[in-house]
Amino acid sequence: MNWQKMFQKHILDRGYDYYCEGAVESFEIQDGIISAAVYGSEDYEVEIQVEDGMVLSMDCSCPYAGSGNFCKHMAAVLYEWDSEFQDEHQEMLDIQKVVNTSVKDEVIVAVTNADVGRLKTFLVEMLAADEKMFLQFKQYMKMALSPKDLDRYKEQVDTIIDQYTDRHGFINYNEANRLIDELYELLEAHVEMMITNHENISAFELTSYVFVTISQVDMDDSSGCLSVLAAYCNEIWQKLINQSDFETKKAFFKWFVEHLDGSIVDYMESYLENMLMTFFEEPFFIQEKLKLTDQKVHDNEVSNSDSWYQQHRAGYWAQQHMGLMEKTHCNASEIKAYAKAHWRLSDVREVYIEHCIKSGNDHEAICVLKESYQMDSAYRGLLHRYSIKLKNLYQKTNNQEAYKAQLWQLVLKDSPAELDYFRELKGLYRHETWLEMREHIFNELPKYANIEPLLIEENLFDRLLTRVLQTNGLYMLGAYEASLIALYPQEILEKYALEVNKMAVHTGGRKHYQQLVSILRHMNTLDGGKAMVDEIVKRWRFAYANRPAMMDELNKRTL
Repeated sequence: MNWQKMFQKHILDRGYDYYCEGAVESFEIQDGIISAAVYGSEDYEVEIQVEDGMVLSMDCSCPYAGSGNFCKHMAAVLYEWDSEFQDEHQEMLDIQKVVNTSVKDEVIVAVTNADVGRLKTFLVEMLAADEKMFLQFKQYMKMALSPKDLDRYKEQVDTIIDQYTDRHGFINYNEANRLIDELYELLEAHVEMMITNHENISAFELTSYVFVTISQVDMDDSSGCLSVLAAYCNEIWQKLINQSDFETKKAFFKWFVEHLDGSIVDYMESYLENMLMTFFEEPFFIQEKLKLTDQKVHDNEVSNSDSWYQQHRAGYWAQQHMGLMEKTHCNASEIKAYAKAHWRLSDVREVYIEHCIKSGNDHEAICVLKESYQMDSAYRGLLHRYSIKLKNLYQKTNNQEAYKAQLWQLVLKDSPAELDYFRELKGLYRHETWLEMREHIFNELPKYANIEPLLIEENLFDRLLTRVLQTNGLYMLGAYEASLIALYPQEILEKYALEVNKMAVHTGGRKHYQQLVSILRHMNTLDGGKAMVDEIVKRWRFAYANRPAMMDELNKRTL
């Protein structure tokens, strides 16, 4: 398996940088488990389960991985894995290359000297006994694929899925990754050749069959591998749409429309919606999409007008419809009439507001924003967007009083403690006046507001230190250490000591003790840290001598 395709490109690049910088240490493989530590601004522990060269699962102690993502630390360890076994793999490949070359030469001689009639008979018997090879033969020979050939490909897809499905019809986490890899490879090998051979309809049909079939399988997709396959299907569809004639594109368009019927799980259906609305730009398709979007709005509004999800879907389709209206150069009154017909949908009003702004009708946009602010008062996210648009429009129209009032609304309520708006508001006051205004802001902000960036902005580092010291744990300290360390080195060091000693009271697994050691290593880099760390370690060796894992971590890490 090519593990690199499991990562986003920018994550892969950062992982490679870590590997090249030698950040991967304590690399070990035991019983199919790769374990390593990756050192950077923070130290993280990585564990990766592999089997037969395939990655089965990955875990890292960093916050990014904790949210279910594949992180740069995992990539760095996998690059190290490749490096550890590169020489061994290369030797095997060199041997195999010699063997393959020798065998190929023998085959060439045997085929060249064979009787043509007997050779054809042999080929018929071999291809009749192996449908996969028969399909490969037809593609290699650039022969047209028949409907029966497509059925054979679909049977291959079904067989692959059946191999990974348990008796309850479920595919577990590890099997799901293997399944998706195999389907990906099937598409990569056969569909690409179909496209090369101008078998566009066959390529579309097989790709679509894989997409629909896998979307209906009950599986553990917590790794996100299904989205990788869906994205690849999208790439194939896009390529086919771009190089097909108009009649073929009509057939593709019809397929996408027919499969927006709820038969595909909603998050997979969004891929089909995206294909429909992003491509098929000819006038015929624009008109068809106008009919489709209007019908979708109607269906969602009628089905359950009180359902949040149905309103969301109605709003989405109404947005698409209004975008198409603009593409067909509908006049302002037609667009307004459509918007008014679906006015209760916030998505519709937002599109109409943008239409007004683009057409220079700022007054109308402000009126709609004010109305929307009242209509959607229960939805904080919407109020935030409306407030920003109002602020920008007041500034644009030189309504200084309203502009300032809207900035206060943003800073205190709609986007509390947002640094950019705080700075913007500051720019409206003289220095002496601002000192009073900022205290009013600090007093009025809600308790959940993150005011630390504002304190840094105002050079109020004494207040920042107080907040950091009063906060349990190391999160705040880690976030703002760089801003405080030059001014308050002793206070920062003592905060680390307090927290690491609190953590050490609790027993835990090896990762817990590795985390403690990592904190101590960081403390060592601070002024006066070495003496404090030596004292802490000395006390721990006495107090926690009966914790072998903890003592082992203290012994093997350089402090």
